[in-house]
Amino acid sequence: MRNLLSILAFLLIPLSANAQWRQATSDHFVIYAEGDEAWLRNYAEELERFDRGVRLLRNLPDPAAGMINKVTLFILPSVGDVTKVAGGPPYRATESGSMAFVPRASNDPDATRHALFHGYTHHIYSIVWPNVAVPGWLQEGLAEFHGTTEFRPDGSIVLGRELGARMRSLNPADREPIIKMLSLQREEPGERIFATGGWLMTHLLTFSPDRQNQIGAYIAAINSGKSLGDAATDAFGNMDKLGADIIRYRRGTGLKANVMPASDLKIGAVTVRALTPGEAATMAIRMESQGRVDPKTAPDLYARAKAAATPYPNDPVVQRVLAQTAYDAKDFAAAEAAADRIIAADPKLAGGYAYKAMAMTARAKADKDSSAPRWAAIRKVLADGKRLNPDDGQLLILFYRSFGDSNIPLNQPAKQALYHAVAVAPQVRSIRIAAAIQLIDDGAAAEAKSILRPLAFDPHNAKAGETADAAIALIDKGDLPGARKALGGTAGSNENDEPPAEGRRR
Repeated sequence: MRNLLSILAFLLIPLSANAQWRQATSDHFVIYAEGDEAWLRNYAEELERFDRGVRLLRNLPDPAAGMINKVTLFILPSVGDVTKVAGGPPYRATESGSMAFVPRASNDPDATRHALFHGYTHHIYSIVWPNVAVPGWLQEGLAEFHGTTEFRPDGSIVLGRELGARMRSLNPADREPIIKMLSLQREEPGERIFATGGWLMTHLLTFSPDRQNQIGAYIAAINSGKSLGDAATDAFGNMDKLGADIIRYRRGTGLKANVMPASDLKIGAVTVRALTPGEAATMAIRMESQGRVDPKTAPDLYARAKAAATPYPNDPVVQRVLAQTAYDAKDFAAAEAAADRIIAADPKLAGGYAYKAMAMTARAKADKDSSAPRWAAIRKVLADGKRLNPDDGQLLILFYRSFGDSNIPLNQPAKQALYHAVAVAPQVRSIRIAAAIQLIDDGAAAEAKSILRPLAFDPHNAKAGETADAAIALIDKGDLPGARKALGGTAGSNENDEPPAEGRRR
């Protein structure tokens, strides 16, 4: 009961007659919620303690301030609202940033928080191990392991709590599915062995004294080129003994967990502010524009944005909402005008230069104008934006694509922009694919494989994994043109396999 109350306190926003939208900003998160300032500050601090706890337990680095890839969280009233607005997984990585949609109320608050922590764990590892290949079962095992984290009133956290009801599907006397799992590139459709068996293996490798450092040895073996089976044998030893250890460990009375005291969880400052009247007036539209937008819904959303934005021509955040909804509705002139107002009011606000360049690009394509002066003007907008925000992954990839869009030969600055985009946004699939294709075009086979290998083990996107696998196999055969074809399209195209609007969100 105490745990349930703790979870409810974490998730529920105390609403009142004068509840208002606020923004909390911390080292790793930007959070939007309607409710009390003290609650929102505590929410952000708990998320930061979670981040800190994961990094401490796994000895993971924290990136330098300029390279931090913050996750934007939108708190919605219910699970139904999240489903309606997001239309997919609660966490997503797009070219304009990573975001998550979280309900403030749920019939199963434990599962709600678990989903957020699961997704954020994937985010952490994608940032700190950008070109490290981690098999899917271990990715899911780590995410499930950290997904059960519990917060205690004294500020401590508990890492590694038992997975709960889902573990009942794993027969404690049956070791074969887990041993087989170690050699699987991907799960069969409908299977959950990566979550259940992956969690149990991760738990065993984390807390068994005689298996310390085996996770690191296993990952090193995989990345040295060994097969999944050979890497498992090298790192974990005899499979019969491992199987016996799994059965004995699962049957044990009370699995271990790590209690990390509050004194070890030092975090940075959290700032909370009330949204401006314009931001509050357009927040619902902003959230909808980040989620399900298609040609049928875009015009109505744009009409609502125009009406809501009219009183706030000088609010850059409001104008960003207007720019993105205008762009989705294909009113590119209005999108460019709104972007100009963003730049005039706050040139460093993410999205201003990007939407201006995107609108200019769309208009040039509609006019079938490939003239050098017009495309030079587009690239100047992107270059100006990059000077102000040199680590903006969206501006970097747009600058790179502008060469392919205008049929102008790539130069070194364009390639450098692409590779820097991978460095600052390694979790974004479309950017990695573009970089891999460019490396293949340049004959850099080993570097292309390094970019692709993390995608090959993606436990949440079988199609992306199969595509990366096929390209890697062709690279190994020396067939670089075939590998390029397997990846599809051209190096300048947007290969994001998320809904079309997502690749341009901020």
